[in-house]
Formats: sequence, structure tokens, C-alpha cells
Amino acid sequence: MIKIAVCIASTGHCKTQFAASLAALMAYFPSVRLAPEEPDQYIGQFMVESSGLAYNQHQLVMQAKEWGASHIFWVEDDMQFPPDALHQLFSRRQLWVGANYPMRVGPPFEYTALAMDKQRVFTGPESTGLERCLYTGYGVTLMSMEIFERVEAPWFEMSWLGEGNYATTDAYLAEKVRNAGIQIYVDHDLSKRVGHVGNHVYHCAEVAHWKENQNGK
Repeated sequence: MIKIAVCIASTGHCKTQFAASLAALMAYFPSVRLAPEEPDQYIGQFMVESSGLAYNQHQLVMQAKEWGASHIFWVEDDMQFPPDALHQLFSRRQLWVGANYPMRVGPPFEYTALAMDKQRVFTGPESTGLERCLYTGYGVTLMSMEIFERVEAPWFEMSWLGEGNYATTDAYLAEKVRNAGIQIYVDHDLSKRVGHVGNHVYHCAEVAHWKENQNGK
């Protein structure tokens, strides 16, 4: 049985693009099977709102566990995504797979996902399929609950990097996940269909266009 816990760790600043995307995704969910071999699929929505991101994320995992979820679908409330985003990620059949998307700054632009060579994953027009990476952000990401069985808590912390810098909570969990032998993937195809909402909606195509112009100088 598939039970998807849609988990939103919010600081209380929901974007209208996110609300519309979530509503469309929830309406789409019952119309298409996630897996033909699974006769039953359920979806539940969970949100924890506070200024403490790690606290929010931990509480959401515990709520998902109590509900009996098979997967957590992390979505952040500053993201824009298509109605079939969950189905796309589920079709990859990975324990951790997520979208790559630009940070809400730039130019210069940077992506959220970190490649195996510790450079930022680039999602360009020709990028397709899955790419193994060190971590993805939680903007639009699907995780199997198996992760939280194989990896002991704490799952979410902001590690000190030195010189006034802290790692993100997604990077902290990703390191523990990799140490447990679990691989993490970016889905390039979905990445090109999501947006990160800031002063405007940042898309992969914008980053690719900017990089192309920079290289042409």
C-alpha cells in the first residue's frame, strides 16, 4: 500500500504560486495510479509552522510515521510545480529523488543540488534523466520512509562549517543517508518544470540562458 505524506515545513510565508500548485497536485493524485501493481494509494497533508526549520522537519517525520506513511513528499511553500510532480518522482523508484532548482538570488545564479564533485548540479536544456548527487534541497523531493528506519535521529541539524557558515538541514540528513549506503538523485526532467518563487519565479531555463550569455562574452 502506498501512503504519501505531503509534508510542508513552513515559516508562515506561503506563496500564492505554491498554494495553486499544491491544490492542483492534490486534485490530480486520485486520477492516475502511482504504481499499477499497487491497488491502493492514499495521500495526506501535514504542515508544521514555526521559525525552527529543523524542528518543523522532525515533527513532520514523526507525524508521517504515526500515520503509517510509505513516503514523504517534501514541498516548500515558496515552490511552483506541476500537478504530476509526485507521480514523476515516484516513477523513478528511488529512496531519495528530488528536483533541482535555482536559489532565489542572481545573477549570478546557483542551483540547490550539489554534485558528486561538490560543484552545483547544472540542469540545462539538454539535461535529462537522473543524476546521482550529494544532496538535493527539499523544495520538491520524494523520500521513502525507509530512510528514517535506516538512519537514526537526529535527522535535521545545521552543522557548523566554520567562518560564520552553517550547512543546511538537507545537507545534514544527506550525509547520514550517504553513510548508510543510500544514493540520492536529481530528476532533471522534473527540475525543468519547477520554479522557486522569490522576487519573481526562478526557473532552470533562466539560469541556462544566463550561463550561455556569460560564456559568450
